Amino acid sequence: MKRAIVLILAVCMLLCLFGCGGSKKQTKDTLTAAFSSDRGTLDPLYYSGFDIQNLMCMVYEPLWAYDYDGNLEYKLATSLEMVEPTLWHIKLREGVKFTNGSEFKANDVVFTLNMANNRVGEAPWLPELDLENTKALNDYEVEMVFYNYDCTYVGTMAMLLMYDEESYDANTVTSQAIGTGPYKVKDYVVNSHLNLEENKDYWGEQPKIPNIEFKLIAEDSQKTNELSAGSVDISAVPFQDIDYVKGLGKYNVILNDVSETSAMYFNTSSKSVFYDNVDARWAVCLAIDREAIAKIAYNGYASVSQMPCATSNVDVTDDMKNLGVYGEGYNPEKAKELAEKSGLAGKTISFCTDGSPSAIATAECVQSDLKAIGVNVDIKNYDAGTWMSVLFDPEQAGDIMLYMVVMPSHSVSACMSAWYSYGIGGVLASNPFPEKETYDELCNGILAISDEAELNRRNVELCRIHSNAALWFGLVDRQSATAVNKDLSGYRIMQMINVVYQELNWTAN
Repeated sequence: MKRAIVLILAVCMLLCLFGCGGSKKQTKDTLTAAFSSDRGTLDPLYYSGFDIQNLMCMVYEPLWAYDYDGNLEYKLATSLEMVEPTLWHIKLREGVKFTNGSEFKANDVVFTLNMANNRVGEAPWLPELDLENTKALNDYEVEMVFYNYDCTYVGTMAMLLMYDEESYDANTVTSQAIGTGPYKVKDYVVNSHLNLEENKDYWGEQPKIPNIEFKLIAEDSQKTNELSAGSVDISAVPFQDIDYVKGLGKYNVILNDVSETSAMYFNTSSKSVFYDNVDARWAVCLAIDREAIAKIAYNGYASVSQMPCATSNVDVTDDMKNLGVYGEGYNPEKAKELAEKSGLAGKTISFCTDGSPSAIATAECVQSDLKAIGVNVDIKNYDAGTWMSVLFDPEQAGDIMLYMVVMPSHSVSACMSAWYSYGIGGVLASNPFPEKETYDELCNGILAISDEAELNRRNVELCRIHSNAALWFGLVDRQSATAVNKDLSGYRIMQMINVVYQELNWTAN
């Protein structure tokens, strides 16, 4: 009798555990992912870098985007017609609603464009846009008018996320996000986390995983610890730990070419030894063993640069590569001669970084290489909050600033134009360098050139002058690495390395 009672109880317990249906699968409804930096705002016009911006592409949306191979994918727009290079007609998707219930219309696009070109404390998003004549033609068509054609603007627009004009409030936009995307913000704590939940009124296909929890993980060691513990499903992987994470067996580690070069920007202002001193710049370049940097700082997941920007940029041709200082390569003997000739030998120069592990390792490699030619290096590592203000100010900038060379359009012409316009790391176009007048002439208006042959001619010449003058020096073209839980399917990234989260799904679901 007792044995029969025990059997009956055991059967009851099994029924309780599995439910009456027996064969029904349990599903996972949450994804956990890491992000690395937070400027403290959800306002899509004030993100720093591409980190939280790439997450918020799931909440706000652009008119169009580009997949990893550079193919245009329409989002809130359905077509783009260039009536003329400086006159665009954009038709919008109908029936789209913001999360507050407002319908997305052409006036929202015009409002967003006005906001983007009048950012407080920031550069205008589209400087060549004629705001006065840009207008809504009707509820679902926008006419954009430009003063001059800019070949990067279609790509730049792929990063511009649309506001709702009706509900916009400057006091709340930093913490309350009203977008059209597949997700909406559930909870946000600055420098801690961002939690999203599905937008059930989304115009497109519903997310396969309804909830995403983003955790701020700034330190590389913490990222690796979280991956080791299996507490995140998607995370960037520090270069030094790629092989370790691969060996965990929990993740697929996906490498992406981000058209990004780690480069030394020489401060060519009059406060620096590199002012009007090509020999001193060449001495530094030739002294550096860049193969060692690729191995030590990037664990082999980088290649020695052949030109001022990445060779994977869309408009690179072979005649831009291995010119000037890049063709000379690693030559410590010649570097020592030039250091003595230029007055660099015996001096102490400052080398500034953003404090990331790969940047610190790079700086230490450079420090060792320059010591061998009689030049001392004082390394200064900044925190993320201070770094950007130092980077663009020649008075605060060090003699060398370590920073990336990358542009959203992934083009040589955009990289050259950005340096010419913004003077990264104290590298000012107004300061003297060989063939400066020719460089000025070639760079002036380069983004307005639509003729491919003429654009290529200018790019080749700009690379030649730049490589001879060593205005900045590309060290390595780097990759990025992302760990993705092996139980996830549908992983896909776009051109700016943002994940299409709504397409992800658990294989067991």
